[in-house]
Amino acid sequence: MQFNANRFSQFTCFALSLLFAISPAKAAQQLKPKAKPGASRRITFAEAQKLLSDEKEGNLDKQPGRFTRTRLRDGRVLELFYPLTAPNRSRNSKSVTVPGYGLLYESEAALKEAVASGQYDYAQGLFYGGDRPSRTNEVLAAHLDEWLGSSRKVVHLDFHTGLGKWANYKLLIDYPLDEQRRGRLSRWFGPGSFESTRPENLAYTVRGGFGNWCVSRNGGRDYTYAAAEFGTYSPIRILAGLRAENQAHHWGLSDDASTEQAKQRLVDLFCPPVKNWRDQALERSVRLVDQAIKGILDGVESGKSG
Repeated sequence: MQFNANRFSQFTCFALSLLFAISPAKAAQQLKPKAKPGASRRITFAEAQKLLSDEKEGNLDKQPGRFTRTRLRDGRVLELFYPLTAPNRSRNSKSVTVPGYGLLYESEAALKEAVASGQYDYAQGLFYGGDRPSRTNEVLAAHLDEWLGSSRKVVHLDFHTGLGKWANYKLLIDYPLDEQRRGRLSRWFGPGSFESTRPENLAYTVRGGFGNWCVSRNGGRDYTYAAAEFGTYSPIRILAGLRAENQAHHWGLSDDASTEQAKQRLVDLFCPPVKNWRDQALERSVRLVDQAIKGILDGVESGKSG
């Protein structure tokens, strides 16, 4: 195959986002949706305890004296956060006590949805998406079209970690796929390699998704986006790490050893300091890039849309 570099530069742009150790807080702040999701309802500690009467508290998750997650008899799920005593940030006064509270979900499916796709009600809670566009969003809004230039075809791989099987990936698509893009993804990366926004196939519903935003601003270009999500540890283990870092960030002392440990542990959960995970994840990531480049070049050389 003879490759014409000039022709390629006129028709093609390959975009790659490397986010292996992504900050969960920043990730959630990509875009704020137009409406609040309302996936959970916050209740007082006393109200939560009343709901737990005659229930087996902690039947889904339990950290005595700190946190429990309970499936109630009516199918709802209650997360109970116990009162927390933490050092005062000023170091000049006694410790402070943060009141306990509960988060009530209509079902386990609603809980999964909230964990995966974020919330916009509690600024100090997990997965808070912010109250304004993030800096990343502002920069892209100002420069994306300029960076893509005269390219008519774009392939954008966005690398993430934390969901799925150890060192294996799934391509997640957060925008409607037409038959052309669906066929392209199947040919390039293999059937079953991706999950689209079809409800029966999607790992979780995305609101304010980065891919959907990029595709919607394509400027007439043929723009294909996929988030390559690599698995690390179990969801419960990751959630525990997120909760510990959230607690340390909001109520701990920034220079305290326990705060530093919580933050480092979170980094390790999303980018494991394990040689075989890093080797496999890197090898498979490079393979994805190679497959995308080959697919787009084959399309250019044949004069087809890919």
